[in-house]
Order: sequence, then structure tokens, then C-alpha cells
Amino acid sequence: MKPDSPLYLHGLWGYPAPDEVLPSPAQGWSFLSGFAIRPLGEEPAPSARYLLDKLLESLPPQAFSAAPGAVYIGTARGEITPLLSLYDTWKVSPTEALRPFPETTAGALSTLVAERLSCTGPALTLSQTCISGIAALYQAYLYAAATKEPACFGAVEAPLHPLLIESFAHLRLYTRRKTFPFTLPFSENSVVLSEGVVLGFISPAHSPWQIERIALRISRGEGTTFTGLPEAAFSALLRSLSETPPQAVILHAPGTRKGDATELAAVEAVWGRLPVLTLKPLIGHSVGASGLLSLLWAQWLLSQQVWLYNTEPLRVSPPDWPTFPAHEPEGLVRHLRLETPLRRIAILGAGFGGGVAGVILQYAPL
Repeated sequence: MKPDSPLYLHGLWGYPAPDEVLPSPAQGWSFLSGFAIRPLGEEPAPSARYLLDKLLESLPPQAFSAAPGAVYIGTARGEITPLLSLYDTWKVSPTEALRPFPETTAGALSTLVAERLSCTGPALTLSQTCISGIAALYQAYLYAAATKEPACFGAVEAPLHPLLIESFAHLRLYTRRKTFPFTLPFSENSVVLSEGVVLGFISPAHSPWQIERIALRISRGEGTTFTGLPEAAFSALLRSLSETPPQAVILHAPGTRKGDATELAAVEAVWGRLPVLTLKPLIGHSVGASGLLSLLWAQWLLSQQVWLYNTEPLRVSPPDWPTFPAHEPEGLVRHLRLETPLRRIAILGAGFGGGVAGVILQYAPL
């Protein structure tokens, strides 16, 4: 969708952030039930609410200067870990588990953010598997376009529970690697689940960060399964985003051999062999929060005028795929050597159930 007047980002915060990850990409990983994971702390977060609380506490004062008209939070799983814990308690002592039970509903997450931001308008939690965060931004986009009021959007995911990890392993999607890098995209099934949390604001007020276009589609028909998408689903998404190719793309590419290849083939077919990368080898797959984390990292790449490059043994781009020229001859992070500055990046997402989503972020320094 593209409204009559442009909409802009006004603050975007989240974890894991580039400044924390890139100096030491091999740090921050651990294991749960023998599987690699990437929590935000030394131990997995106790709940999604906990991650939102921590991020809200860290926001600068200007983030609270005016209450947003609405709040939209995306999460694929909601409060799954506390819910399962309360269920275990309920089997032993029913009354002990009943009081906090309402706090495990997904709607409690958006309500928490709305209360902290003094928002009295809509506060909704959206769940659409791996595109939940982009779906939250989509709804905030629609609200801001219709009302001309600012809206808050965000996503949170703390899926680090053995039940969830082993379900990916059962589908033969989870990594079997025991050393970093744990995800080898475009080559093998090597998903690693991680935690993530993001909050941001969007409004018609001008800023350097324009959401040039946003699109969300649910694919149906031949070739679509609950766990798989045809190339046509991505191709239709890309055409609805922009007939003019962006300068670069941050792929969803979670580390599934078929999914990574399908997404890449669609980019090549519609936009050509643009520079592309995936963040999953660096920060893992935070499911519903992954799309907004890609948006956060895209903002950093644009502001710093840098790009990420393959190193030995870390792979963030497909082998033998074109990339940007850089001033430095080697290294994961390199400063771009371009005649025209990097200004437009597309962020893609895809999820179980046939959902695909995308955003084009445009940077125009003031």
C-alpha cells in the first residue's frame, strides 16, 4: 500500500542491535536441549512481556513526548513459555495458576505497551507467524494514513522453549551444527531460534526515514503448503512493492534450503541480481520479530553507509552473488564505495501458512 501522503519512521529501537552483535558475532549463542539458540541475555527470557519491559525502560525520553493514537504489536507465539509453566502448576495446584493466567494472553502484550505510552486508542496484538512484526507495521501504517495521527508498532518473540525448538527439529529444519556459525543459508536446513524485540513509531510528520511502500499477501493455490511457498508468491509480492528495483534486499532467508532458494529466485526474476543478505547467521530467527529486526538493521546500514559481506566461515549472502564495491578488501562490515549513496532497501518476510510481506525503506538525510 502507498497512501496519498508519505509516512515516516520516528524512532526505531530493538534487540539484538548491530552495535552489540557485529563486534563479536560468535558471542551470545548457547544451547537448550542440545540445540543452538540465541537469547538476548545469558539465559532465555522468562516471557515476551519481560523483553518488552526491558525495551520500554531503555527508550529515550523523547519516545514518550506524545502518546500514539494506536499500538500494534506482532508476535507469532505470544506468552507460550509462561502459559506452559502455568499449565504445569495448574496440574498440581489449580488455584495457584488461575490468577496470573490472563497475563499470558497475546492481547496483554499490546496493552502493556499502550499503558506505558499513555495510548487510549486501539491496542492490538497480531499473529501471522514469521510476518507478525511486519503485519503490525502494516496496521500502524493504515492507521496513520487514515487518521494522520502517530501510531506505535512493534514485535516481540521469546520462543526459546524445548517444545518449540524440537518442533522445528521434527520438521528437519533446525540446525545440527554445534559451532558458530550455526546457520548456513542457501545451502542446508539450519534454522536457529532466537529472541527479539522491536518498537517504533510512524506518522505523517517528516523524518529522514520514509516507509516508501509496504505490502502483505497470503498466498493460496497450487504449490502453497502450510510450510512452503511457491516462487509466484514472492514474485507477486515484489511486483506489488515496486516496479523499480531497490538498491538492495534484506531477505527473510531463515536457513531452510528450499525456502531460501525460492525467495532468492523470485528476487532475481523480478528485480534482478541485486545485492542481498540475510541476518539469520548473525542473530538467529526470531520468528514474529524477524521482519522488524531486519528493518532496524536496514536503518543502521543506510545511516552508516556500510554493507555486510561473507567471511570465512560466516555466510550472509549467496555464494557467487554480486555485491557492492567497498573500500575495505575484507571483513564482515565494509564501507560502501558507490557513486550513488545507498538510499533504498527492501525488507522481505515469509511465514508458515502462506504469508509474505515486504517493506521498502527510503533514507533521505535532512
